Amino acid sequence: MLTDLLKMVKQGVKNPALVLEGIYNSVKMEFDFLSEEEVNVIVLRRLICQSCPFMSENTGTNPEYKKVYKKDYSTSRKDPHCSICSCPIKTKTAALNANCGLEELNNEKYPIKWAKYKHDEENK
Repeated sequence: MLTDLLKMVKQGVKNPALVLEGIYNSVKMEFDFLSEEEVNVIVLRRLICQSCPFMSENTGTNPEYKKVYKKDYSTSRKDPHCSICSCPIKTKTAALNANCGLEELNNEKYPIKWAKYKHDEENK
């Protein structure tokens, strides 16, 4: 359990602004303070993560994880999280300036499944 916690903290220390953004947006989403478009982006990301073979609930003895790390995934964490970057799915998907955790692999075989959200004003 301590190892899992230390891994999560290590990842969070590398990206404190994204962690805070994810927490902030999660709270805003709960209280209906995000735009409909931002909520749709977060919901779509969460659906993508739910079907990802690297999501903690899907990993276990997943052959894809084993190909990358040469072992089965094991954790004492109970929260749904990315087995690659260790981020809680709820926080990671709400950090609109974050890329999918597969970015950590930096591997063409496993491209990211979603990217930083570009707000409408950025698209103009």
